[in-house]
Amino acid sequence: MKHTEQFPVALDPAAGQAVAAYDENRIRGNASDEDEIDLRALWQIVLRYRKLIGLIFTVMVVTSLIITLLLRPMYTATVSLEINTSGRNLVKFQNVENQDLGSHEYIGTQSKILASTAVAKEVIRSLALTKEPEFNGELKQRGLISGLKSLVNVFRSQDDDLDEASLLSSAANIYSKRLSIGSVRNTSLVNISVSSFTPELAAKMADEHAIAYIRLSDDRRFNSTSGAKLFLEKELSNIQARLETSEKQLNSFARKNGVIDVEDRNNIMMARLGDLNKSLSEVQSERINAETKTIQAQTANPQTLMAVYDDLLIKTLREEQVGLKAEYFKLSKIYKPKFPQMLQLDANIADIELSIQSQANKIIAGLTTNYEQLNLREDSLTATLEGLKEQLLNLQDRAVTYNILKREWEANKELYSGLLERTKEVGVAAGMELNIASVVDSASIPGGASSPNLKLNLLIAAFLGLATGLGAAFLLAMLDNTINDVEQLNQITGMGHLGMAPEIDLDEQLVENESSRRKMMDTILHHDPGCSFSESIQSVRTSLSYARAGGFPKTIMLTSSLAGEGKSTLCMNLAISCANAGKRVVVIETDLRRSRLYKIFGVPQSPGLADYLVGSKPAVPYTVAQIPNLSILVAGSKTPNPVDLLGSVEMQKLINDYSEQYDLVLFDSPPVLMLADSVVLSRMAEAVLFIVSAHSTPRDAVKNSINRLRMAGAPLVGTVLNRVQSQHSGYYYDYMYQLADNEVDDAPS
Repeated sequence: MKHTEQFPVALDPAAGQAVAAYDENRIRGNASDEDEIDLRALWQIVLRYRKLIGLIFTVMVVTSLIITLLLRPMYTATVSLEINTSGRNLVKFQNVENQDLGSHEYIGTQSKILASTAVAKEVIRSLALTKEPEFNGELKQRGLISGLKSLVNVFRSQDDDLDEASLLSSAANIYSKRLSIGSVRNTSLVNISVSSFTPELAAKMADEHAIAYIRLSDDRRFNSTSGAKLFLEKELSNIQARLETSEKQLNSFARKNGVIDVEDRNNIMMARLGDLNKSLSEVQSERINAETKTIQAQTANPQTLMAVYDDLLIKTLREEQVGLKAEYFKLSKIYKPKFPQMLQLDANIADIELSIQSQANKIIAGLTTNYEQLNLREDSLTATLEGLKEQLLNLQDRAVTYNILKREWEANKELYSGLLERTKEVGVAAGMELNIASVVDSASIPGGASSPNLKLNLLIAAFLGLATGLGAAFLLAMLDNTINDVEQLNQITGMGHLGMAPEIDLDEQLVENESSRRKMMDTILHHDPGCSFSESIQSVRTSLSYARAGGFPKTIMLTSSLAGEGKSTLCMNLAISCANAGKRVVVIETDLRRSRLYKIFGVPQSPGLADYLVGSKPAVPYTVAQIPNLSILVAGSKTPNPVDLLGSVEMQKLINDYSEQYDLVLFDSPPVLMLADSVVLSRMAEAVLFIVSAHSTPRDAVKNSINRLRMAGAPLVGTVLNRVQSQHSGYYYDYMYQLADNEVDDAPS
């Protein structure tokens, strides 16, 4: 048995049958595949929008063809001109018109001058082009744009008596559009091309354009040189006066302030300032040291001072004192203190102590005197240093003014010398230059029209039309937020699809009104079992046998994201398919807000599901006479609380009872978004089949619906892509061709 898409099969030992295995990597694809360009997806976009692409392509080509055929033939003549870039001066003078002759910018500048309005007007005056029909407005180029302009000009006031300036300006505008300037790469050659309706006039205008350019360049050079000479002479007189004034001011300031040798004096004073700073630093260091010693001498024991301790006399006295004390200690063991020799030793020790104290006092007095002298010396050096600084600052102030005056004098002197030399050069430079350009090849009369080029225009139009059409198609595809094929549906839902259902194409002669059309669509599998939609329902029924462990589910809920996605039609036709296969099927209309089955099958609206759930009436399913084994339970009377009724114990009891009475129970449920009915009901079904309408259901709506159902624990088994338009999906053809070979009736039921 063949299928369009084979589900992986795993064996369930407990159930004793094959089960569809869920492979997330297979559905979502590998990460590396997402980075590759899907040529098949691009081709599907082209197929979907092929009419738009064809329309844009045809409009472009036809428009180009019409415009090209309407245009008058144009003839183009070309003259070759050499621009002199090797140096125009015969002597080594620089003229005011000279530029960087070796640069590409110079050729570009001359090309712009060649295309200027001034040269164009000169050609028009020389050839009296204002009398030519194609330049005075009598003869115009045919075409769509020019025709529209002429139509607009009909409603404008026409001034037939234009003055000469207006005629010249209008002719110059026309001439500029016919003119083309192109430089030859890596050369100094420039090609001048002029187009006209007449080949002889085109050649004449090209030659005259080159001559007019050379003539205007010579005139501009002469005028600019003469004007430059007058300007230089006037500026030279002004600079001479400024030079004399600046020189007098410099000499007067130098004489008055004595700053002729300002730099030498500045160096001497800077050197002296450095010496004073060094001496002051040394004196300050000595003064701080002397001050520290003086403070220590005034606050501490004089005997502990380093200056006292290191004194040679005090050291000698202490050594002598130590010897007498040692002798006194030695004799004290023999004699008593009153012994004359002991008294003499004691007196000598005391005399030495007095001498030490006297010498220490002298040292302390010397420290104080040294501190006072150093303090006086520091003050003197500080005063001298400040005075020297003041003198140096005064000298520098005078030097600044002197240098300013000197620089002004030097600048005026240099400017005067340059202007004097330049004035002499300009006087003789104008007549000693080469021509700015020369004609290499004169224009010849063209033998054929240069435009319009029919083949080229059609080729460009075809390319632009195809590119524009493809661009519009891809742009619309990028802006399209709906689901268009199975691959997109699989990526968004993360589930396998159980089938695709095409758009139902009913014969209008068989449909009398909207009610009959609805009934025909909901029971099309019964009326036309061989149509593509009926075949796709058979495939969905076959796929449901493999969608879960345990085989075909007994209770299935069909739902969708939004209203109008065709879930009721799919539900009824799936019920008919299962009933034809021998199953006892009941369809429960669980959309208590919008009941429609009673209108389709012509049964009473009440009693129904709502009446049973509120306890007012029993649930009475109606048997469809034309379809054996098929029963329907309508929604019943309107109720204000559908969610509470669908989630009630009575609803679960009804499902259990019907599961015993019937082989299959189908729930025709409301959409998931904005309502909680389907979310509550989904947990009571063994399987939930999610319906998506192709080319209309937004992707975000599908994502949010699937997330809501999964959060509620709904047993989702797969998706069905409904209303697939065959002209938009090449995949649909493959699907249906393979479906035709399947023996769907042999599937397990």
